[in-house]
Amino acid sequence: MSARMVARESQEKCAATIHTTGLQLPRSHRVPLLAEPLGWRTASDRFWGRAMDRFRLNVCDTIHPSMNSRKEVFNYERLPWYGRLSLMLGNRAILKNMVEGSWLDVLCGYAALLQRSQSSNRKFIGFYCLDHKLDDALVDSGFALTETYLDDELPYVDDSFDNITIINGLEHLWKAQDIVGEMHRVLAPGGALQIVVPSWTGKPVLEFVAFRLKQPQAFIEMNDHKMYYDKRSLWPLLIRAGFAPSEIKIRRFKLGFSLHAIAVKSKEVCGDYA
Repeated sequence: MSARMVARESQEKCAATIHTTGLQLPRSHRVPLLAEPLGWRTASDRFWGRAMDRFRLNVCDTIHPSMNSRKEVFNYERLPWYGRLSLMLGNRAILKNMVEGSWLDVLCGYAALLQRSQSSNRKFIGFYCLDHKLDDALVDSGFALTETYLDDELPYVDDSFDNITIINGLEHLWKAQDIVGEMHRVLAPGGALQIVVPSWTGKPVLEFVAFRLKQPQAFIEMNDHKMYYDKRSLWPLLIRAGFAPSEIKIRRFKLGFSLHAIAVKSKEVCGDYA
């Protein structure tokens, strides 16, 4: 296969991915990923695989900036002990405030570990995972997977989910306001949105671990942050999305290094955000 053919094939895949962005898709639809080079056997295969990777990073990211958000899905298994402790505290807070029904976890990580830990919990009637790369084995557990690069829309119909969570994900998005608005749209009336984000208080500590101690997974994540939050910046995001002030609770936790927001979609007024 010539270099021109490889480039053309990759460009067509980029265009196909861009074309599908924003489609209103059924819950169980699986948005196709850009093809990843798998099982290279010869030197020629490895050469063209690297060429395709370079083209995808240099050209596709220019065509569609959202593809430049995260090169890797978050890998919880690489966390050091203090990262695992932080994750445990966050997960405990999330699960404590879940309501009965369906559950969409946005930017859930490759293995969707939090949802997987609750797969036998009868409180939940459906698990829906969204990230740009997901473990195929989740399908065998009855999970509905959506693989897509998150930009400014969610590929679901209105009022679809009773629970929506985005844990340490909002700070990686350029268009956070659009995504919070989309989560309000697809949240069912009476449903709960839960957000966990790093605070400005925690920024020096997180960056010390990432950039001075050079913890690999922390380096990947902190180097991709677009924003840190406090109550003054997170509260307006939820208000503009359509949540009523009386239905929003925001608190500091993890020694003030993170914020946990819970917002319930009003049953009386379910207007679109502006």
